[in-house]
Amino acid sequence: MINKNPYVEVQASDHSCHEGWDNIVVELQRQIKKQGKKKIIITIDCYHGTYSDVNLQTLKERLSPNVTCRAKDIYKDEVDIRAMAKRDMNGELLNTKYSNYVIDDYFDDNRLKALRNNIDFIEEGVILIHGIGAHKIWPSDILIYSDMSKWEILQRTRRNEISNIGVHNEQDPLDAQLKWSYFIDWKICDKIKKQLLPQCDYFLETNNWNKPKLASGDLVRKAYELASQQPLFMAPFFDPELWDQNISQGKSSVEDFLWGFNCDVETDNILLKIGNCLFETPAINAVYYDPKKFLGQAVFRKFGSELPLRFNFIDTQEEDDLALFVYPGIDYLRDNFNIHYHQCENFYMMDVGEKSKIQPGLKENISAEFFCDTLEKSKTKTHRKALARLLNKIPVKKHDHLFVPAETIYKLPDNAITLHISSAPGIFKWNLYEIPVEKVGILDNFINNPPALSHYKKKLMNQSSSVDDTGMVEESLAPQYNQYFALHRLWFDKEIEIQTDGTVHIFNLIEGNEVIIEGSDNQFKAVHVHYAETFVVPADIEKIIIKPVGEGKFGMLKSFLKS
Repeated sequence: MINKNPYVEVQASDHSCHEGWDNIVVELQRQIKKQGKKKIIITIDCYHGTYSDVNLQTLKERLSPNVTCRAKDIYKDEVDIRAMAKRDMNGELLNTKYSNYVIDDYFDDNRLKALRNNIDFIEEGVILIHGIGAHKIWPSDILIYSDMSKWEILQRTRRNEISNIGVHNEQDPLDAQLKWSYFIDWKICDKIKKQLLPQCDYFLETNNWNKPKLASGDLVRKAYELASQQPLFMAPFFDPELWDQNISQGKSSVEDFLWGFNCDVETDNILLKIGNCLFETPAINAVYYDPKKFLGQAVFRKFGSELPLRFNFIDTQEEDDLALFVYPGIDYLRDNFNIHYHQCENFYMMDVGEKSKIQPGLKENISAEFFCDTLEKSKTKTHRKALARLLNKIPVKKHDHLFVPAETIYKLPDNAITLHISSAPGIFKWNLYEIPVEKVGILDNFINNPPALSHYKKKLMNQSSSVDDTGMVEESLAPQYNQYFALHRLWFDKEIEIQTDGTVHIFNLIEGNEVIIEGSDNQFKAVHVHYAETFVVPADIEKIIIKPVGEGKFGMLKSFLKS
């Protein structure tokens, strides 16, 4: 039976987490009385995507503060914020840089000074300050951090319900809003988050607005500590844009449910069980809280508090996706996006149908110039099929693996369920059919001379292997090309041990129905892992023991960042 609610459990009373606005306000009123002061400042700082106005109005109606303040009322004018954003986003994804702004840059100095004077003038009562950057306005007596799931931000953006920070652009195209969020808003909010995680009195979770949850900062931080001491599963999610509607409506079989699981620590969530309450929180919080413990010293020195290693499933069994993709190389990413690592893409065939194939790289007799010229003329489905014929074609079977280098045009595996293992987020991936015609020529600048088909078969589908004393076979997949992380495949039929060497690992069970994961010296409670489930082993775990359940051959993918 698949565990549909994998969680990190914190031992606490059933009343440690407060669900619903009424219960939340009761807890805040209790804290107000405990302060024993005439003047109480309650600050609720927020991540991008929260329903700021609605949340504030709901709290005002129930809490009845004497004064309320909105952080966005002291922001600079929208025209000024748009001008600031334009410096980093030159109108298109092809020329965008990560922002170095902090929320202080959005404040209008005169408005901030006037608000502080007004707060200083008030001698008694409850003052509620709310919004992104609220903690910067005045020292708090009760500090609350209202976090938001990246998954929920995406849904709200799709529904045109939220804007980017300091502007009213909820009606803008989805891609434009998400680009602004990714390169500017989330960078600003992550800086706030890193500052507030260790010190806030409460965490407020409003991913489901009708069921908000408030938990004490100490308990949530305890959960983040525990998350670094046990195998960690991401909370499952469902995207109607990516997956069959029946999955999200709970009509699928247990087997189908597997494909709702991904593992991207920078964007996915984890579940915390606090008392009788399931509290959803971004997985990256566990990294931010203690990055050296979660990632390991060597990884932290190289990547900072990031985990550029992603596992996600791609299901193309029921569709013929004609889209062609390419990732730019390191020079282009450094010069145009201000990042210093490029994409490493691995495709692992979990299941395939008849005549499944993958198409990586242009054929030997096709130049980048000819391809770009043909791309400009590709407007119809018929033309796109003709364009796809310019690419190599490699038949694939179950358990085949292929590495696709950056600067290589490719078409996704067809008629297959594929485990995609990569380093850079998908926002940098270009769908060639979505590039404006006038920009197609830019591809000439970085598409490499295509390698021969034999190169893919002999080099990029390659592996080296070794056998240990237990009979476990360990294969290194594309060892010459995965520059940032190692990808190993383990075959075993009996209990095996895996040393982490102080580095965070990600695993996926690729063969066999179920295994049990145990730690040495009972470091954590044993967990059951089922076929196709992905899980993270933080660096603080020195060793795991993998025990097969049942007879037969078992397979596991193991990946870790190279230091």
